[in-house]
Amino acid sequence: MNPVTSLAWSPDGQLFVVGSYDTLYLCDKRGWSFAVEKTQTGSIYNLRWSGDGTQIAGAGGNGQIIIGQITDRWMEWNGFEAAITDSHTVEVYNMRNGAKEKLEFRDRIPKASLGFNYLVVATTTQCCVYSTKNFNTPAIADLKEGQVTMIVQCPKYFVLVDGSNIYVYTYDARLVCSPRQANIRTELLHPDVLATEIIKIGLDQCGQPLERRLVILDRNKDLYLMSIRVFGTSRKLVKLSNEEFGKHPELLSFYRDRLRLRRTDGSEMSFTVSPYPDKLHQLILLNKWNEALSFCRNVKDKLLWACLAGFATYAKDLDVAEIAFSEIEEVDKVEYLRHIKSLPTKELRNAELLLLSGEHQDAEGVLLQAGMRFRAIMLNLNSYRWERALELAVKYDLATDIVLSTRQAYLQQFSCSETLEKYLAQPKQNALSLKALKERIAEEYQREKDNRDKVETGDTVPAQRARQTTVNK
Repeated sequence: MNPVTSLAWSPDGQLFVVGSYDTLYLCDKRGWSFAVEKTQTGSIYNLRWSGDGTQIAGAGGNGQIIIGQITDRWMEWNGFEAAITDSHTVEVYNMRNGAKEKLEFRDRIPKASLGFNYLVVATTTQCCVYSTKNFNTPAIADLKEGQVTMIVQCPKYFVLVDGSNIYVYTYDARLVCSPRQANIRTELLHPDVLATEIIKIGLDQCGQPLERRLVILDRNKDLYLMSIRVFGTSRKLVKLSNEEFGKHPELLSFYRDRLRLRRTDGSEMSFTVSPYPDKLHQLILLNKWNEALSFCRNVKDKLLWACLAGFATYAKDLDVAEIAFSEIEEVDKVEYLRHIKSLPTKELRNAELLLLSGEHQDAEGVLLQAGMRFRAIMLNLNSYRWERALELAVKYDLATDIVLSTRQAYLQQFSCSETLEKYLAQPKQNALSLKALKERIAEEYQREKDNRDKVETGDTVPAQRARQTTVNK
């Protein structure tokens, strides 16, 4: 074994090359070797990558310069395989019927991507988009820079990155936008922090922007799923499963019911999961709630009923949510949904649904925007958010005695003394008895209801108009 004399990482960090005596190794980032080339150059003392990560140049000890091209880059998507066999050729294989297409380009191919039933090939001058249904007539877009370093696809659009610019295209090669920001730099990006070392992260490319998920694989081979945008203060991580895939596996793709992994030795493994959750998701996306109910009844799986309950609650379809929760024997949630359905106003129903989802802050915002300040205070009291309840009561000069008495009753129940500074700063006053406290709460609820009824019937004069003064000339 000869000593290592040079090493260089590719710009995207996925590959690295190692130079030794008369030998060049191309390796994956995890260390296993893609290819070995004999160079007849003596020891290779220096190695450099091209900006797009497709070519390698090296200098040998005998004065020779070697230049190599990365070939046989394979991509796979839903029954199709594509390979960049040389610098100007892409071959596509249909694994369903054995068909083969050979696509040749006049310019060098820095990047290509296969996904969502489209093949996107970026050359140094053009971007060609092929549908997997027809490889004869691509949609073509001219490129200004010609140094594409990244292609990212999603169901309706794809993104090209050339190092300094970002371009968003549709699959008919129409430019949608080119986001520009002067201070976009890698040092401004900060990853989420996990207690253990993160091996792999991935972002969901499907669905609505507010429904995106982040997947995290840690060194313990635990897989976590996390919402990108979470309303409220609590962020939840859900561990999906713990399977034995070897040490440090890499998640390549997860589409519909098929999962592809690459082990540390370079071998790829394919697994299938139940197709039912994806089918249910497709029905929900098409707003076919009755069909979704029938589907869950036929499959008879509590996991599907739980998914449907979550979907229906998010979509505010209370009837479907009630049926789904009853099937998984969540009696408390069924009763709570019935309570929500009995509420008189849309704002109250929306606030209670947000509470059901654990989004206290957004529920409070809905109530305050609707003018239901006392209900917002009671929401915080019932959630034991004592400081926020007192803050609202002082701000609106409303029901301060109720807040202080409720807090005092809570402390007496657990034989505790007051420790919150905001409550210690309040002037001392006699706490209401339990009966008097209930009467005061009922009184405030009724007063708020009467005020709301007056506003709806137009019996009150708008405050702005009432403040106007009349000047007699």
